[in-house]
Amino acid sequence: MLALAPAASLILSLTATRWLSSAAGLGVMDLPNDVYVLAFVDDLENLVLAMWDGRNQPDVTYGVTAEGGADTTFTLDLPLPENTTGTTLFDQYGVELSSPGAGPSVQIVLTPSVQYLVVAR
Repeated sequence: MLALAPAASLILSLTATRWLSSAAGLGVMDLPNDVYVLAFVDDLENLVLAMWDGRNQPDVTYGVTAEGGADTTFTLDLPLPENTTGTTLFDQYGVELSSPGAGPSVQIVLTPSVQYLVVAR
């Protein structure tokens, strides 16, 4: 639980949540099953996206195992809102990673570890 403290402080500072839709300026995303992108809006109107590939333990339905495994990854091609001024990427521990850029879209490799993207606008 202590490892989640930095991420929790980021999440606790968010005041509103929105589904990834035209309301958040991102459009509807066509993601595979068990790949997740959750969108939040902070008090400065920045988007904060929590993203991960949850296929590390693939679903088994009727004896058929879904795509995925321990080393699963998904390359997310994320269109950014037109008013994006910058992005900052954090790992699940709150450590800042290299910025993926400011658009018009960015590519982020999702893994089973949660990553957070702050989209300044």
